[in-house]
Amino acid sequence: MASISSLSLNKGSEPLPDFCCSACEEDGDYIKAQYYCCKCSKFFCVKCEAKHNELFKKHRALDRTNVSEWPKVIPFELCYEHNEKKIDVFCPDHFKLCCSTCVSENHRDCTGICPLSDVVKFSYKLKVSKLMSDYDAKITQLRQQRQTKKENLETLQKQHDEQYRRIQEFHDTLKGHLMYLETETVDNLRGVYEVYKQSFKRDKIQYDNAIEELKSLREVLGEITSLNDMQAFITQLHGLNKLSKIEQHMKLLENDPNVKLLYLPNNDLLNSVNKMSDLGSVRVKELKNVRIASDENMCDITGVCELKGLILLADANNKKVKVLNMKYQVISHLDLNSEPSDICNIDTGTAAVAMNQSDTHEVRFISMKEMKIETTKALPFNHFCQGLIYFQNHLYISSGTAIYQYTMHGQMVSKIHDSGMENREFKYAMRPNGTQVLVVNRSTGSMSYINLDGVKKNATQSFHRYAQRPSAIHFTRSGKLLICDEKFNTVLEFEPRLITLATCSDGVDFPRCVYYCNGNDNIIVGQRKDTLLIMKILTFFPNDCSYP
Repeated sequence: MASISSLSLNKGSEPLPDFCCSACEEDGDYIKAQYYCCKCSKFFCVKCEAKHNELFKKHRALDRTNVSEWPKVIPFELCYEHNEKKIDVFCPDHFKLCCSTCVSENHRDCTGICPLSDVVKFSYKLKVSKLMSDYDAKITQLRQQRQTKKENLETLQKQHDEQYRRIQEFHDTLKGHLMYLETETVDNLRGVYEVYKQSFKRDKIQYDNAIEELKSLREVLGEITSLNDMQAFITQLHGLNKLSKIEQHMKLLENDPNVKLLYLPNNDLLNSVNKMSDLGSVRVKELKNVRIASDENMCDITGVCELKGLILLADANNKKVKVLNMKYQVISHLDLNSEPSDICNIDTGTAAVAMNQSDTHEVRFISMKEMKIETTKALPFNHFCQGLIYFQNHLYISSGTAIYQYTMHGQMVSKIHDSGMENREFKYAMRPNGTQVLVVNRSTGSMSYINLDGVKKNATQSFHRYAQRPSAIHFTRSGKLLICDEKFNTVLEFEPRLITLATCSDGVDFPRCVYYCNGNDNIIVGQRKDTLLIMKILTFFPNDCSYP
């Protein structure tokens, strides 16, 4: 059909006429059609219709006043990639409609390319009812997803309102405590003020009394000529004694300190507040599905690390290492022949995976090349490889009951810890500075710091009250200790103070590993399920309107 939709398929392109002249179109000119011949099934512009009318006088040509009788137009006759070209062939290899330019650019090696007329006539009879059914199913699915998004938006609004209420409550609590501190300080000021105020009032009264006494004595002395010698002598002597006492008392009053009331603010409190940027952090917790089509079992994420700006997951149940981008989308994977128990970063281009299968135990080294993951080498070991840490060109491998230090060639340097079978300590982590290894006893919840020379630090702490079944521990680069508990289904921050980061209500379900991602400052919790728990700490700047 020679009709063309007025819809432009590419932004920025010139809009095309709704119907083009069939004759002009064959010459590559898209001239708006003004007539349609029912006999010829062709469109004509004014110029071509004049020639057509000379040749076929009995043909009925409909002008645009009768456009409703013209053939219906569909908006898909132009190539999506080259919208100046018409679709005219079909590629069965890619099941794609193409124009001549598509064929020359992208389908040279394809076989079976044929004209659309042949395809429609001989090859493909598309079932419209099946296609419409698929459309209806997809529309239903999209509507459900749209409803889910709507419900998520409503839930988000409720969460926002609730968290805003909590911020206001915290503000009111701080305000109340500040008002209490203010009241205590003001009361203290007033107390001191009243003490000195009463003292000064008493002194003033004494001055008033002394003045009145001296005035009375002066009046008596003024009448001394009317007294006899004895009375005059007694009066003078009494006046001298009174004056002496008043002078002595005035000296005492003059010795009182020069009182100054001063307020000294609590600068520690002020400095602490000045260092704060907010009243608390805003955390977003998300569940990200990492199951892929080739997975035969539920995921069991036993380890997480970073490599070249990507995230690597060890999936024990499916015997895979999965590669995720920073949006937590699986973009690649590596199939393994045994179950990975842990994974760690070695350098900017290499990671190591601890693996076990029957009597075979090894650490396999992997690298990324053109977004594909591949194995570079493997080191065999004669003990179970459960945990794996790399630090300063050495591997620290946990067998579940002992921790061994190895060179990068697989030679054992030392056994830095051995707990014995009856005291199974199989979760451990190294401090960021590499000075000590933290060993956790899953049965008792106790933790011990061990130097790399095998000497146990005397101080042994316990968090059994908060984590009765520790399943994973991890140090962030700032030294904070993250702990997962599989009994309570919680994620805790244990140092420097205890904070509950997430619970089962946030999606924690049988946590297997925890990792602080330096690339985006997120906390990643791997679980024995198809979803990762992601905890983000967000700071919004008014001029930053981008999504986290």
